[in-house]
Amino acid sequence: MPFTRSERDALLNGDVAALYHEGASAFLLLILCRFEVLGLTLPVFNGRMRAISQDQSKSFHEQ
Repeated sequence: MPFTRSERDALLNGDVAALYHEGASAFLLLILCRFEVLGLTLPVFNGRMRAISQDQSKSFHEQ
């Protein structure tokens, strides 16, 4: 199954948050940082994934 243009861009940029929002498994995305694919390290991965939970928490409290 080919990637869409936005999925490809997100993958090449290490934008795990965008890939997660597109439906990618967080567990499988973690493998990218395990092998530092495209320079994605664990601290960078953690920061980007934590930003997702902070955004979700903010939107929950705004309701």
